[in-house]
Amino acid sequence: ALPYRSILKHKRFMLWCFSMSFYFFAYYLPAIHLIRYAECSLNISSKRSGLLLTIQYVSAAVGGLGLGALASKLRNRIALQAFTLFVNALPHFLFPLYETFAHVAVYATITGLLMGTIALNAI
Repeated sequence: ALPYRSILKHKRFMLWCFSMSFYFFAYYLPAIHLIRYAECSLNISSKRSGLLLTIQYVSAAVGGLGLGALASKLRNRIALQAFTLFVNALPHFLFPLYETFAHVAVYATITGLLMGTIALNAI
């Protein structure tokens, strides 16, 4: 028998686990493959491809500050984290549909803004 079986009955905890699974499934992929994908598959210059990671990580800094401020005002931070992690997973799954630099830049911005949810793990 599982000693901590009762925790699996908590819907919010299960939602959090579900969201984290989606999020971390795709979290590291952009840092590893985004520039190469933009260069090879979308024929974007290496200079503009490198700009995508800059966009993503500047957005992550802004998003981390914004989500941290929002989390400090909310009572249910785990629900905020679960929601933002799930929303952040969606652009990753839609990634094969992006065909231009603008599409990938919007992707980098959205995922960057929502990357700040990693900081909520410490709250």
